[in-house]
Amino acid sequence: MLQLVVVPKSRVVFITLILIFLVAVGVLILNNFFFRGENRNQPSTQSTSSSITKENPNLGSASNQKAISIIVYLDLLCPDCERAHREILPRIIKDYVDTNKAKISYKILGTYGPESMSAGNATYCADEQGKMLDFIKNAYEIAARSTNVSPFSNIGLTNIARKTSLKIPEWQDCVSKSKYTSKINKNKQEVLDTGGYGTPHFIIEGKGYNGAPPYDIFVPVIESAIAEKVK
Repeated sequence: MLQLVVVPKSRVVFITLILIFLVAVGVLILNNFFFRGENRNQPSTQSTSSSITKENPNLGSASNQKAISIIVYLDLLCPDCERAHREILPRIIKDYVDTNKAKISYKILGTYGPESMSAGNATYCADEQGKMLDFIKNAYEIAARSTNVSPFSNIGLTNIARKTSLKIPEWQDCVSKSKYTSKINKNKQEVLDTGGYGTPHFIIEGKGYNGAPPYDIFVPVIESAIAEKVK
C-alpha cells in the first residue's frame, strides 16, 4: 500500500528556490558559451588596425589639406640623391612631416643609363609589395659599400631585393617586363617642366628646386610654402 508523503511547506519552498538557482546558473553558462563563440568569429578592432601596416612611398596624411606637398625625385645611381636621402630627408620628415605640416611623395628617375632605368623599374616593382622605401634604403647602403662590382646589375638588384625581404619570383617577373619605364620617363618630364636639370630634384608646392643643398637652405623655402598655404 502506497503512502502519501506530505512534504512540509517550508521544504517545498527551499527546493523550489534551489531549482530556480540551478536553472539561472545554467542559462548564464549557455549564454556565455554562445557569446564567446560569436566573438571568436569577429576580429577585434585592435588586431585589425595593427595588421594594416603596409608601407607606402608617400609619407604624411594624403587627406591633410593644410600640409604642403613635397615631391622628391631620386635616382639610385646618383650620389647626391643618396646624400639627400641620408642627410636631408630625415630632417624634413622629423620637422615637417611628423608635425603634419608637410607630406612627401617619392618618385624614381632613370637618368644614368640602362642600369639606372633597371634600378628604377626594380624600385617600383618593390613598391608593388609595399616596400619601396626599404628598397631605396637598402640600395643606397649596398652601393656605399660596393667597390668593383656594380650593385645595380641584375645580380646586384636581386641582392637588394633579398635584403628587402621581397617575394623574389613575383618581383623578378615584374622587373623582367620593365613595366614602369614609361612612368620613369614621365617623372623625368615632370622634373624638366619645373626647370630641373639634375638629381635629386624637389618640387615643393609646385615649384622646382635642384640638387641637394644643406638642410638649412630648405628651411626658409618650406616655411614660406607653409605660410602661403595657410593664408
